[in-house]
Amino acid sequence: MKKSSLRRRLLLFMLAMNLFVLLISLISVYMVHVREAKKDLIKMLNIFSDMTAASCIPTILFPDPETAKEEIDRLREIPTIESAYLYTRDKTVFASFGEEPDARFINFDPQTELTEWGSSFVIRQPLVFKNEMCGLLVISMSNAELVQKSRQTLSTFILAMAILFLCSGFMALLIQGAIMKPIEGIAGLAEKVTALDRYDLRFPKSGLLEFDFLTNAMNRMLGQIEARQQQRDLAENALRESEERFRSTFEQASVGLAHLNTEGEFIWVNKKMADIFGTQPSNLYGKPFWSFSGDPDFWQAAIHDIVKGEKTEISVEKTFQRWTGDLFWGQHSLAPVTDGESTNYLVSVLEDTTRNRQLEEELHHSRRMDSLGRLAGGVAHDFNNILTVIRGYCDLFQATKGELFEEIRPILDATDRAMKLTQQLLAFGRKQLLQTQIFQVNTMLNDLKSMLFRLIREDIHLEIHLDPSAGNINSEKSQLEQVIVNLVVNARDAMPQGGVLTLRTVSGKRWPQDQTPQSMLQQPHSFVVIEVIDSGVGMDEMTKERIFEPFFTTKEKGKGTGLGLASAHGIVLQFGGSIRVQSTVGKGSRFQIFLPCCGLEVDEEVASEPITKNVGAGQTILLVEDQSELREMLSQTLQLAGFKTLSAAHGKEALGLLDSYKIDLIISDIVMPVMNGYELYQHLKNVPEPPPVLFISGYPDDENFLRLVREGNLPYLGKPFSSKMLLEMISNIFSQQRKTIKS
Repeated sequence: MKKSSLRRRLLLFMLAMNLFVLLISLISVYMVHVREAKKDLIKMLNIFSDMTAASCIPTILFPDPETAKEEIDRLREIPTIESAYLYTRDKTVFASFGEEPDARFINFDPQTELTEWGSSFVIRQPLVFKNEMCGLLVISMSNAELVQKSRQTLSTFILAMAILFLCSGFMALLIQGAIMKPIEGIAGLAEKVTALDRYDLRFPKSGLLEFDFLTNAMNRMLGQIEARQQQRDLAENALRESEERFRSTFEQASVGLAHLNTEGEFIWVNKKMADIFGTQPSNLYGKPFWSFSGDPDFWQAAIHDIVKGEKTEISVEKTFQRWTGDLFWGQHSLAPVTDGESTNYLVSVLEDTTRNRQLEEELHHSRRMDSLGRLAGGVAHDFNNILTVIRGYCDLFQATKGELFEEIRPILDATDRAMKLTQQLLAFGRKQLLQTQIFQVNTMLNDLKSMLFRLIREDIHLEIHLDPSAGNINSEKSQLEQVIVNLVVNARDAMPQGGVLTLRTVSGKRWPQDQTPQSMLQQPHSFVVIEVIDSGVGMDEMTKERIFEPFFTTKEKGKGTGLGLASAHGIVLQFGGSIRVQSTVGKGSRFQIFLPCCGLEVDEEVASEPITKNVGAGQTILLVEDQSELREMLSQTLQLAGFKTLSAAHGKEALGLLDSYKIDLIISDIVMPVMNGYELYQHLKNVPEPPPVLFISGYPDDENFLRLVREGNLPYLGKPFSSKMLLEMISNIFSQQRKTIKS
């Protein structure tokens, strides 16, 4: 065995050691280089993945394919990136380039996965927003360039490693630290941005140009995201406020509002709509709208036409049905809400017009009755003058030739019937001057009870129910009694086979508000309702519409004038009240009289002074009347009663007589030519110590005069009247005058 020297051995040993160290160093450096390069590549891939994922999340949440494509295309500019695919939650490709990754990478595991697949690195990055996955990003990066560069640098490392081993290792550590620190800073801040949705945060500058370029780009990206986030927040706030305003308007609307689906079923209703139907909103959801209509076929066809686009809107007034089954009138409009092609839902607007209908009917009836009343009043005026003359001469005949009075009694009876007829004519036209007093309704009905029992037959059972809380009213008692009698007689005639007749009173405080006339709701002292209910034959709609017309009757010829209900209607209206009727054929009728309460105490009954045969004591009475026959009759009547008389045809002539004679009383008509009664009364105010005036008329139409009479300032006697009524009125005037002088 050939021996070697220690130098050689030492040299060989040193060379071997150096070679070993160099080889180890070379391998180590090479491995470190490859590992670091691979690590850097992976980290860069993570960064690109994180950046792209953060940029793509808004584009998926608020679908924006163009922006998503721009973000994905930025990766195309990186040479090592082979492909990038952005998937939505349903695995639909939202944006991409390159070859689609293997199916194993397309899953929605919430964990980020990095895999070395062949000559590539594939990263599967879930897109998470608020702890929920909204998409998936898969990026494939080639490592071929890394391998090629590693081989090229290997030879360089072999030459430089012996000299630069320590320096390169030291520099590698420095470089590693210099690179990792900003990367870790970027990763940490990116995690904070993602976790807290703090797009107002910014990446700090590292002092390294490349990283500063990256951080500047990322800061610009965060600025854009922040601006979009602010815009989205503003839009969401505006949308929320708009929805709140819409909901508030929807719920507080004074008309019924609802949304219907294309089948016509309620999907959203406001409280007013439910109130109109008389139920809760929850009871309407899912119910077809037309099931609450009085004409379902019409609304089913209307909804079909709107949904098909054959009609753009429908607005019509028809009957509808409440939850309780009651029918009512409503103005209903339907309009579609579309997306440009098809109808999404329908908007329903419903207004209850039942009260408007009632008011229109009442106004129409009032105008018609007013016209007839004016006609009847004109007829009654002339007729009353004639009847007053006939009745006056009958009274004169009785006073002068009493033994022959029975021969003219038929004339007197016929005159009395005609007088009642004219009173009815004036009543339905509301042209009467009422002598009102304050009385209790229940007391009046109790006083009338015995008469009512005599009016009905034995096969009719009369029930009377009086509300103790019913208030006092201010009206003419006799007229209201006549109204009740007329209604009871009609009820009796409506029950030819017998039945039940109910008379009752109800205080307005206990009466349903939705069944109350509008005029009664405004009364300061509430109101009282008088109901007359029968179980008779009832009426159809056509009859109900005409029952308050004068001369309309369903009774046989000769059994009714057709003025009973017409006069009752006029009297009630003149009292400031209202009268309504409900009736169904075969089920009877219900008449309701609404009268305002006055809130005052009941008037005491004052007994009139007895009338003696010779009322007059030589006083001079001036008769002012344009009808000569009536003047002559009144003159004879007054002279027979002990008065002196003067006559004038109008007010101007009467003023001339006042200058020549001492007049104790003036009896004046109201409607006269030249100067009427009210004008005469105004002139008398300028006369020193004017005589009292008693006005007589069959149809006073001067509103100023009527106001004075109603206020109780003027004595008034309506034509036709009897001699006894005239003398009683004159006696009361002189009696009151004597009391005034004594006091």
